[in-house]
Formats: sequence, C-alpha cells, structure tokens
Amino acid sequence: MLSVHINPANGFLQPPGDGWYKCCLPTDCSDPSTNIIFANIFNFAQIESFTVADLPSDMTIYPQEYKLNCVKVGYPVYDIRVNIDNTALASYTNCDDNSNLCSGIELVDSINTIRYTVNITWDGVTVSSGSISQSTTGDQMYQCVVQVSDQPTRSRSVTVKVPSASPSSLTEVNKTATTITVNWTTLNSSDADGYVVNVTSDSDTVPAVQVKGNSNNRITLNGLRGGTTYSITVRAYQQLLGPASSTTRVFTHCQEEDIYLTYNGNCYPNGSYFWDSRVNAVTEAISCVSPDTSLTTGQWIRVADPDDLVDCNSNSASDPFRCTNVTSPDATLNLYLAQGLPASQEGWYKCCLPTDCSDPNTNIIFANIFRFSEIESFTVVDLFSDMTVYPQEYKLNCIKIGHYQYGISMRIGSTALVDYTNCDDQNSNCPGTILASSTNTVSYTVTITWDGTTVSSGLISQSTTGDQMYQCLLDNPSGGDDRTRILTIKVPSTAPSSLTVVNKTATTITVCWTALDSSDADGYVVNVTSDTDTVQTVQVEGSSNNTITLNGLRELTTYSITIRAYQQLLGPASSTIRVFTHCQYENIYLAYNGNCFPNGSYFWDNRVNSVADSISCVLPGTSLTTGQWVRVNDLDDPVDCNDNDPFNCTEVTSPDASISIYLSTNQTLPEDQEGFYKCCLPTDCTTATNIIFAKIFRYAEIESFSAANLPSDMTVYPQEYKLNCVKIGYYQYNISFKTGNTPLASYINCDDRNDSTSCPGTVIDNNMYTIKYTVNITWDGVTVSSGSISQSATGDQMYQCKVEVTDQLTRTRNIDIKVPATAPSSLTEVNKTVTTITVSWTALDSSDADGYVVNVTSDTDTVQTVQVEGSSNNVITLNGLRVEATYSITIRAYQQLLGPASSTISVQTLPVNNSINWTLISSITQLNNTQYRIDCLTTTDINPSTDVYWSVNGVIKSNSMYTSIDVLTYSNTLLVYPDPLGVSVNVTCIAMIGGVNYSKFVILQVPSGPPNSVKVFILGATSIRVNWTNSSEANGYVIEYTTGGVTRNVVSTSEDEIVLTNLSSMSTYTISVYSFINLPSVNSTVTVLKFDGESLSLTECNWYVF
Repeated sequence: MLSVHINPANGFLQPPGDGWYKCCLPTDCSDPSTNIIFANIFNFAQIESFTVADLPSDMTIYPQEYKLNCVKVGYPVYDIRVNIDNTALASYTNCDDNSNLCSGIELVDSINTIRYTVNITWDGVTVSSGSISQSTTGDQMYQCVVQVSDQPTRSRSVTVKVPSASPSSLTEVNKTATTITVNWTTLNSSDADGYVVNVTSDSDTVPAVQVKGNSNNRITLNGLRGGTTYSITVRAYQQLLGPASSTTRVFTHCQEEDIYLTYNGNCYPNGSYFWDSRVNAVTEAISCVSPDTSLTTGQWIRVADPDDLVDCNSNSASDPFRCTNVTSPDATLNLYLAQGLPASQEGWYKCCLPTDCSDPNTNIIFANIFRFSEIESFTVVDLFSDMTVYPQEYKLNCIKIGHYQYGISMRIGSTALVDYTNCDDQNSNCPGTILASSTNTVSYTVTITWDGTTVSSGLISQSTTGDQMYQCLLDNPSGGDDRTRILTIKVPSTAPSSLTVVNKTATTITVCWTALDSSDADGYVVNVTSDTDTVQTVQVEGSSNNTITLNGLRELTTYSITIRAYQQLLGPASSTIRVFTHCQYENIYLAYNGNCFPNGSYFWDNRVNSVADSISCVLPGTSLTTGQWVRVNDLDDPVDCNDNDPFNCTEVTSPDASISIYLSTNQTLPEDQEGFYKCCLPTDCTTATNIIFAKIFRYAEIESFSAANLPSDMTVYPQEYKLNCVKIGYYQYNISFKTGNTPLASYINCDDRNDSTSCPGTVIDNNMYTIKYTVNITWDGVTVSSGSISQSATGDQMYQCKVEVTDQLTRTRNIDIKVPATAPSSLTEVNKTVTTITVSWTALDSSDADGYVVNVTSDTDTVQTVQVEGSSNNVITLNGLRVEATYSITIRAYQQLLGPASSTISVQTLPVNNSINWTLISSITQLNNTQYRIDCLTTTDINPSTDVYWSVNGVIKSNSMYTSIDVLTYSNTLLVYPDPLGVSVNVTCIAMIGGVNYSKFVILQVPSGPPNSVKVFILGATSIRVNWTNSSEANGYVIEYTTGGVTRNVVSTSEDEIVLTNLSSMSTYTISVYSFINLPSVNSTVTVLKFDGESLSLTECNWYVF
C-alpha cells in the first residue's frame, strides 16, 4: 500500500500540482509489468464526470428524450452551465453548496459532490431543453463548464452520435394488398447503426419499424390495408435518429389477384361509374390493374361497339381517350379523357389485362364513363330475414353521381313515392345524403312499409299483388339523357292452398298445405291466433317444406291458423282454418262452448239446446265404436241419438272418439230427466273403461259449495277462511248461508241480468249465469263469526248454502269443516334447560286430530306458537327461551281448524348460574396465605372451559377447574387468598350463553379496621396478657407474636383478650392483633421488652395502633 497526502506546511495544493496522478504498485512506473491506477488531485473545484443518460434503445418513439448529467466536486462556491455550441441550455450562478444547491442533487456531502441534470428533447431538427432550443445537424456536442472566482475554469465535453444525412434512393420493390416492400441505399458503417422506417396514411396508422444493422437496406411492411396510399420515409440512427429521407408514396393493391380499378387513390369495384369531367387529366386517370402480371396486349374497349378499341395514341373526336401503361411488376392501363366525351361514346367500357379482350384467359373488368349525371345504383336494404315480423319495413336507396343540377324521383307503377325537382348539390336543397362531394355522389332513401296488401311510404300508398317493381328516375339538364333504373322485389302472388289439420293434442296442432313451386316461394310463415291475440308466428324455411307442428298451445282452445309464402317479402294469406285443441293428452274429457270442463260439471238445459251448444264428450286418439250417454238414475235409459228423447246427438268416429248431446231448439228438459248423465267411450257403458259425468239441470243449481283459504299455518290466530257457493243457471233467485240455525248471509230477489241488484256475487260465466257468492268466516276457538253475526260452536262446523227459484225445486249443498271437539290432555313438563322446555301430552285419535299447536306465553306476551304435524306426535322441545324465565304453555289439536285449548301449565327455565358459595379450606391463622375455595354451579348447556370465567376485584381469570355433578350441572372452582390484608375480595362467576353474560357473586368481608387500644400486661417470666377493643364487627381475632424475627406463632380467639404463655424470659416480642370477618384485617402491633422474669416488673411497654 502506498499513501499520499498534501504537505501540511504548504496548506493547499498549489496550481502546478493540480491534475492527474498515477500510482504504480508493487514496482515503480518504469516497470512495464507493474499495476497502474489514476487519480485526479485538484485545487478548488473540478468536473468529476459529464455523461449522457437514458438514451433511447427503441428508435421508433419520436421525438427522442435523454439526459445530460454533469457532476461537480470540490469547492462549494461556483458557477456552472451546460452548452450546445454557443447556446446555454442551463446556467446557474453563485451556487453555494452549504446554503444554495442551485438545482443540483447532492451525492457526497463531505466533498461537495453535486450532480446537475439537463433534460434534452430531439425532434430531428432541434435540440430543446425547456424553453431553450438550438437547431443542429449531425453529432451533438455538449459542454459542461464550472467556474470558481479567480480560479482556472473547468470544462468537460460529451458528444452524442447522430447521422448527418438520410439514406437515399428509397424505392418500392414490391407490394400486395396488405404489404409493401421497400429498399434504400445504406450509409457507411461509421455513419449509421441501423434505420427506422415510418409509414403513414390518411386513415391508417402503421407502427414505425426499427431495422438494426447499418448494412440492412430492405424491409417488408405488413398489416396494411388494400387500396390505400401510404407515405414512407426512412431515417438512419446511431445514438439518436438522423434526418428523414424524401417521402415515397405507394398505393397497395385493391386485392391479392385478378383485376381491379383504382381512381384518385381509391379502389373501385367492377361496374363502377366515372363522371367524364372528373377523368379528364392524366392525374385523374382510371387505372385498370392486374397484380403480379406483365402487360402484353391489354386494352380498353367500348362495350357498345367491341370493334371500337381505345386508341391510346389518338386524340380525335371519335376516340377522345388517352392512355398510359405500366408493364410490370403489375400490368396497368390508365385511361383518361383528353377532351369532352361525345354523347355517342358515353357508357360501358371494359378493360382486359394482361392480354387483349380476344384472349379467353384474360382478366376483364367494366367501368361506366358518363356525361352529366347517372344513377350509380338502385338497391333495396334492410329487408327482413325474420319473416315473422309484420308489417314488413325496408328501404330503397337510389345513388346519383355526376352533375350537380338534376331532378330525381322514385315510383311504384305510376305512383310517385318521392319526387325532388331542381336539385342543386352545391346548395344541398334536396334531402339526399352526400357520399362523395368531389363527384356529387348523393344517396336518396325511401322507407317502405308492406302490410301484405299495400305498399306505403309516409302518406302515399299503392295496392299491389306479387312482385313489387320500383323505378328510380333521374332528370338531367338540357343536353343530357335522362336515366332510369328498375328494381324488383320478389313477392309471392298467391297463397299456399289446402291448409289442413293433420293431428292435434292438448297443446299441439300439426298442419300441412300444398307447397308452391320453388320459383314462387323460398319458405312459409304460419300465423296462429286465439280470439284477437297472436299466439305465435313460425317461419318454415324451404319452398318444399309443407308440414309443421305448432307447440306450446293451451288445451281446449280454438285457434285460427293461416299461412303465407315468402320470397323477399311475405305474400298473401291463405284462408283461415279453426282448430280446437284437446282438453288433455289422454283419457276422457268434456268440452262445451270452446272450454274444457272437469268430470261432474253442471250444464243448464237452457244453454244446451242447439247443435252449436252441445256438450261434447271426447276420448283423444281412439275410434268410436259403441260409446254412449246414459242417465245415471236409470242406467237402462241410454240417450237415443236417433230419437228426440229429448236429446239429440252428433258423433265423430276418428281420429278422436266423440259424442255430443244437446236439446232441440226451444225444448226444455223434463223434470224427471234432469240430473247426472255419464258418457262412456269408445264403447258402451257395459264395457267402457273411460267414463265421465255431467249434470244437466233445469232452472238453477248449486255448482259447488266449498271452503277456501283454510289456514295451513295453524299458528296464526284467530283463523280466517271463506265459504264459496257457486250458483249456476236461471238468473232470478234467492241465496243464503247458515251454520246450524244461524243465518250468516241472505240475498233475495237476485237478478243476474241487472247489475244494480244488491246481490254481491262475482260473475264467473255470463252465458250460464254462473255466479260465486262468498262469506268471510272468523274462528276464535269458541265462536264462528261473519261480520256482526256470530255463533258459538264446538267440534265440526256444518254450513249450508241454499238457492231458491220461485215455484221450482230448492237447491241445497252442505259442507263440514273438521274441528277437534276436545283438547289434548295431560300436558306435562318432561325436561328443561336454561333455554328450552320439553313437554308432552296425551295424543288424540287420528280421526280427531291432524296435529297440534303449542302456545307459549310469558306474562301477557306470546313468545312462540309451534305447529306439530301428525296426530300421534305428542312431544316437543320449545327452543330459544330466556334464561330463568317463567312460561305459560297450552296445547290445541287441529284438523281443518284449531280445537279448544288445554289447561295451562307453568314452567320456569333453569338459571345459567345456579349458585355461588365460598369455603375456608385453610386456617385463618395463615393470614395472607389463608386459602378460600369459591364454588359456582353452572348449566351443562355451556362449555365451562370457554363460556365460564371469573372476576376477582375486577381482574378477569379463566376457568380451569370444573367437574360434572350431574347431567344438568357443572361445578366450577376458583382458589383465592386475602392479599393484601384488609381488603374485601369480590368474586364474580360469569357464564355466557347466546352472547349474553349471566353472573353471580360472593364477597369475602374484612373488618373496617384493625383492633384498637391493644395493651399488654406481663404476668410472669414466660406469660403475658394482651387485650384490645374493636372498632367494627368481627367474627374473631388472630394474634401473631415473634421474637428476634425468628420464631413466629399465630393463635386465634373469639374473645377480646388472650394470655400468651411459654414465652422466653428477657426477650423482646412483637405482638400483632388482627380482627377478621371472612378475611383478616390489617394489624395493630405492640413491642414488649422483658428484663426480669422473677420480679414480674414491666420495664418497657410500647404499643402502636394501626
């Protein structure tokens, strides 16, 4: 090691010694094998380093940003600046590192090492930092200068390498619809490390591409769009980017192969239109291109005269066109006008590439070159693919291109849907949408609604059948031909015929039809309605498909079904068929007037007196053989369908066996023949397995009498339900309800034809005059009540509904509500815990009860009501009760309603803490070592290790000692000591259940103070008497006496004095007296000195009362 330092005698390094030093070890510097290291020892201040940081590695990000870092070391007072050429990018004067760091960052405090940073932005032309900028070309040379007053100026320079020139000869090498390949002349390796190619277009952003390596001079740009003009430049880079090359513009192919048209930097499809006044210069030529082919004999020809070739070298009136061409790499013919286009030569032209049009293998494309204005297209848009949406809407679009003055209209037949005259695109006075202003391309739109019969647009409408033919008419100014384009929308002219039901079920109908020819239909739409509502509309694709099953229908519903054919639009509807679905999938059912009826339904004779009003008995999927209707009261009297007896019949043999009966018009049913009839299918009633009943009656009947809304939750009390009596038939009547002899409701002179009557029935069916009457019933366990009427009841409740028609039979129906007559007996407590009570009872017979309801109350509040299902269940545990609370419990049986309550039992839940006690388990004479045991009894419903804890004078202690006494009780134990003496001990046992704490406590008491007036009397050489008075209640006293701090004796007494014997003569004793209740108090102390045991004299006696 070799160390060097400044001679203290000289103070500072003198100027001649300022500069670089080298150290050579282990030999001197003349030894070429020695080790050498350098150090700069300077006077005042120096620039430790001047560097460039954060130079970009990704050269595609532009502009470019980096940093200059100049690190000053040494003397704390100085000026510093950073320059490029003569322009200061940053300059700081009067910097003082002790108080003013300028904008530097301190690196080393001891030697005043400060770093200054300048942020640089380079945009390819200008270096800028903040608001200061300097134009520059090529390498960028920066200087950092540090100046200390009256001292040499320090400076350091750094150079950032930047190409001074751009690559030359940027050239397109190849292109496709999505790629362009370019190359360029590279720079010398000393002038470039690589290149960045930048690609832009008006509507497309392409990421710049970095090409590493100065000798790489070619790249293929991918992911481009077809038919787009891209601007391409290239820059060289070293540490930064150099200047951009001149721009090369490249138009990508419109497609990868075949032939295409371009114009004015855009691709055009086959059959495009070009206005003659916009293709009249070489820069506005129509280009015809065949990618990747070489031009040989390609040509443009006027379609109207195949012998009239475009002569690219002529400029006569007969051939006004000029051409330019490109032979390779893509055969191209550019066509433009050198003069006005004669009227005789406007129209379609075709381009053939790479050979002439006589070559059958050449590529051909067409273009229309026109004078004035033309109709570029006339199309229909927004035609529905979903033919189930009706009416149908679509749009007609007519696009005009060319001269800005014109008239335009759209028609169907002779009816104008729109008509715009004197249009001037320069003023936009007609409601078209401009698509291209350079060629005055304007779109006009008409919205059409088709309802199957009429075409309408706004207020204009036109009836039509079959295909719809529209015209777009363009009126050119004088000198120009008018233009017409025709558009036809395919619409079937006729409907499918022979729409027929093939099969049906309760929820499906299958239909078929005669299909149209494939030229007249693409498919069909089947429409299904019920009454006035559309149920479903189903599209059937394919002209030959002629059958469909309609699903998801309702049973016994009449549906109207039509069918239409469609092409682009829907054609006319077929005639309607009406189909009635089955009431159910199988088995026998009744139907009447388009509705299903269940077994045992009622029918008024006045409403079944025509064939249209017949009662139908149907058996789906069977064939009728000997089926019949028979009167139930006389099974030997079947309905004779061949005789008016008084019923008539109609029969359907298949596919569904059916017999319908009805009375003749104006005929009533004889009184002796009203009643229930049964229908047997498909055979007669002697062998039939499918039978259904219907009651056919005269005047009025009670269709049903039932209880509704009977409670399933028997815990809700009182109980409410409804009686519903449904009257059917004759419209004039009286109706009443009663229970026993007590009327609940009565309505007289009811007339169903008159809404103003006071009879509050609800109409169910106007045709049959079916009216429902309702009575609301409340049952409180003792009394049935409805409104202000009440009736005491026990056991089952019997109700009657009666309907009376003058001079006719009175109709009555009865209903019984099952109610237990007695309460369960012997309600008994079985078990209980702190939060539960288990009870049992003597169950009723299953015919007298469906279950039970147990009601629990506390004070006057209902705590819980529990439903026990099943007549044989006779035990329940009531949960969630309060700790140590008294509950009243009753039980009721229930069937449809609740029966009477049992007698009440009263049960109290167990406490969480049953008791707390203390026991002295060591002698009180042990004073502060006296041990007490606290015992706390808690329920086994809680965990003693986690749910029980102790509080001793506010200090919480865990519970670790516990034992099980029995199945209901834990004994929890805590040992405590009187420490310190004289302080009562409050011990609380805390048990937690359900988040609630329950506690019991015990207090171990101490006297309010120690004994007073302690006196000592020497009785002899070895005995003394001690007495005292006590200022508070005490249960006894403890006397402690010691001698020499060695011997300690403790005795107790319940008296207020004590004689101490067997003492040592000539010894000094300290005597302490404690009183105690449960715990000892603090002590009162005296000291006794004995001199002469024989003389029995007291030479010294001191006492102290505490």
